[in-house]
Amino acid sequence: QSFQQNFNYKDPKNIKKINDLSNTLIQQIDTMSQVATAFSDFASLPKAKMEKCNLVEITKKAIGLFKEFNISFEYNSNKIIHQFDKNQWIRVVTNLIKNSIQSIQENTKPEIKIEMNSNNKYTKIEITSFMRQHSSSNNISNSINV
Repeated sequence: QSFQQNFNYKDPKNIKKINDLSNTLIQQIDTMSQVATAFSDFASLPKAKMEKCNLVEITKKAIGLFKEFNISFEYNSNKIIHQFDKNQWIRVVTNLIKNSIQSIQENTKPEIKIEMNSNNKYTKIEITSFMRQHSSSNNISNSINV
């Protein structure tokens, strides 16, 4: 903007001014690129450590982080074994629970229901948040198939 306001079309030094502006823009773009790369490196997830684990057991650990909320957890088997990274799974469940909490109006404690149903091949996890007001309720649901 400063360049546009001060640019005189008849000035013989225009080539130098344009070169200076171009160099400044290139430096700023490079700096922004370096910041974006540093942020991307910082935010990248560690390599997954895949191992056979019990989804029920690991999900209970994630739910345990939210003791101040009313969270029910129902499952059709005590042992639902899949190959996955435990830490990444805890992150997924934690984020879904946080989303459920944030989807409810402020100053209201949500009721959250987590259902896990498995057959021989797949497991379906559904997380539903409820906000009860008088005789009505608002439901918001997220589900994952593993």
